[in-house]
Amino acid sequence: MSGFDLSEVAGPVAEVIDDKNEEVEYVVFGVQTQPNKLVVDAKGKGGLDEVKAALKEDALQFAYYRTISGDEESRRVKFVFISWAGEGIKKPKLRAVMSILKGDVKNVINNFHIELHATSLDDLVEDEIAAKIKKAGGADYSFNTTSN
Repeated sequence: MSGFDLSEVAGPVAEVIDDKNEEVEYVVFGVQTQPNKLVVDAKGKGGLDEVKAALKEDALQFAYYRTISGDEESRRVKFVFISWAGEGIKKPKLRAVMSILKGDVKNVINNFHIELHATSLDDLVEDEIAAKIKKAGGADYSFNTTSN
């Protein structure tokens, strides 16, 4: 156990999961020390672009967002969990907290299709994330457009 207060996590995560809630498609949590707890840094409905805008270069953060994946035959809601350790973090101890804290956070945010760890905004590319979601999803009903 990390000793971090995660009491502010479950409510915003439930808002992201609730597909009837059109106002919240993502939430970004920041790691606060003294006292040790996760706090909401941002939430909204702007997708990956807004998630990336909320990530801080010198911070540990966790993001959770809802997206749509699929093809012509099947469109499904998918969830992405991101652990973020910005390249600007100067304290090695703070970076070390990530490995311990991530396990505790995943006990609360446990409904996701893919998990990503990022240290740079370049690690978070929409098309690459969509491909990972598709691969993790199993069935692919897209049509083969090449002829034999």
